[in-house]
Amino acid sequence: MSSKSQDKAKRRARRKAKSAGGERDSNVVPLFGPPPIPYVDEFTDWVADTIFDGDMTTTNSLLAQLQIIVAAIRQAHPRFDPTAWTIADIDAMVSFLEYMQSEDNVSLDQARAIALSAQAYLSYLDEQDLWAGDDDVADYARTELMSAVGLEQSAAMIGDVDEDDERAALLATRPVSRLIELAAWIGDERPTTPHLWLKPALLPQLAEALSVELSPSTRSMSSCTPLRDVWEQARAIAVIEVNGVRAVPGKAAALWHPDAPIEVLRLGLASWIGMRFDEIADDPELVSTFSGVIVGGMTGLPAGKHHINMWPELHGVDRTVVRDTLRLLDDAVDDGWVSVVDDEFVVPEALRPAVVMAIPAPDGADGIDDAEPALLTVRVALDGTEPQVWRRIELDSETTLDEFHEILQVTFDWDDSHLHQFTADGCTFVPDHQLADSVGCAHAEDESEIGDFLTAPGNRMIYEYDFGDGWRHVITLEKTSSPGTDGPAYITDGAGMAPLEDVGGPGGWLDFVAAVNDPDDPRCQELREWAGMDDAKPLDAAAFDRPSTNRQLRRLGL
Repeated sequence: MSSKSQDKAKRRARRKAKSAGGERDSNVVPLFGPPPIPYVDEFTDWVADTIFDGDMTTTNSLLAQLQIIVAAIRQAHPRFDPTAWTIADIDAMVSFLEYMQSEDNVSLDQARAIALSAQAYLSYLDEQDLWAGDDDVADYARTELMSAVGLEQSAAMIGDVDEDDERAALLATRPVSRLIELAAWIGDERPTTPHLWLKPALLPQLAEALSVELSPSTRSMSSCTPLRDVWEQARAIAVIEVNGVRAVPGKAAALWHPDAPIEVLRLGLASWIGMRFDEIADDPELVSTFSGVIVGGMTGLPAGKHHINMWPELHGVDRTVVRDTLRLLDDAVDDGWVSVVDDEFVVPEALRPAVVMAIPAPDGADGIDDAEPALLTVRVALDGTEPQVWRRIELDSETTLDEFHEILQVTFDWDDSHLHQFTADGCTFVPDHQLADSVGCAHAEDESEIGDFLTAPGNRMIYEYDFGDGWRHVITLEKTSSPGTDGPAYITDGAGMAPLEDVGGPGGWLDFVAAVNDPDDPRCQELREWAGMDDAKPLDAAAFDRPSTNRQLRRLGL
């Protein structure tokens, strides 16, 4: 293991020790006959009324999941108080969920049901002013429980969403509206074929109810994609139940109406998006590109068709993948859960809670955290410059963000006299001294590595320097090579002179270049003196001395 890998392992261990706050038992198993849960009768009524619209079967199922996790934590921590969880209690819950999944004792769906039952109980205690624990611990629980079952929702991606706005946005999507229409149309029962499809004679009626254009040549539901997909989705989430004779309302049918609980509508859209990902699961590159554009559309790094069409030349992405990615995005726009804003694909804020639930975790969700070091080739472009200032840099994937900051300072000839930050995965990464003034999801930059975020071609992150001038560097991973390198970062290509410090940002730089190269401009001489320029020599804004910059990078000793 290289020295960098050893340092990385130490940092990871330090982060885990810092966040643990207590032991994480990995051998917890549930007991039968757990002690009573405080306020269990009141909680049962609350769940039935506020979440499941009087459906006691589903309510009792949720209560059973809650009893499982409470029993497990009581075994690990006999003094566990269900109304005042501690950090150690929550870590034990997380370990319990992870253990059960790893041992295949429960399906992922049941693990999620258990986690959601604990979330519901926490929400009940909070709403009824019965929570006796620390508010920060409650927030920690909400994050950790969802993360343990792959349902983490980045606050930076979702933000604060008004429930009325979210409801209106969900109802306006085609998948949710069609589920509601199907639940109403199914009535008491409808006849089906032995292959579990609706009888062909009824297809025109259903098509009209769902506002689907039916081709005169359609002879079966299986050959009409819009009807087939909503039918399969309705079966998957128990809106309908189908046998070889008839389709009848499913266990969840009563929940599907315009005033349904927001969790139900959210699940409807998430399940639809999940089906789209399931359809392409055999093509990991397509899953990666499609999900990458969706995540970018929630984190301030949206991509447009013009960006995506350049992937083959810039990143070596297969043109078939580009074509299929654009097809999926067009379908998402038609379905109403993706919008096109300024020619870029963006997920509306009100729909992000549902969309985040549906995005699959990438293979090796920890990025290259546990992989061998790799050599990354990144393109760093300085936003707003004309002609554009950019550099192509090769560097090790284990380069920490504070080291990458030093590399970028040399690369763009900055003098590190202003504040800076990185933005990736909806969070900011800053020096320790800036953490106290940061808001939202913020972390110390020396605790993260560039390879934690740039894991596949097309991944992007942002580096901002001098918040007054607003120098914004867009960093895009072009390719990954193995093995990594312990050598210094190296610039293989680039163009454009790095702007001067304190020149006023991209607009100020354009104005400066024009002024110092125009002897008739009254500011010419003054600006040349300010910049320490030779009186007779014109400023070549397109010039870039790559060898000299690489020599400076070697001196960093990183």
